[in-house]
Amino acid sequence: MLKFVFICNLCYLAGWLLRITERGEDFMWMFKHVIVLGYLVALPANIITSLLAITLLLLRKITWKELPGYLLILNLAILIVQILV
Repeated sequence: MLKFVFICNLCYLAGWLLRITERGEDFMWMFKHVIVLGYLVALPANIITSLLAITLLLLRKITWKELPGYLLILNLAILIVQILV
């Protein structure tokens, strides 16, 4: 699930970058597909997955060895960006 949310977060970042670039209209064919995963799915999925992973870590149901820690950290960093922007 963390990998799917990471892909959604990458779509969010791609959509955000396309919105702020001057030549964003050249990529509108891609923007309409990226917006679904990036803006509609990424934030709720990121919140749910991050809370679930942190809860399972705190309850010691899973360990850092079983969890791809770099994905959790990247997802949390992108979650902060999503909330602030």
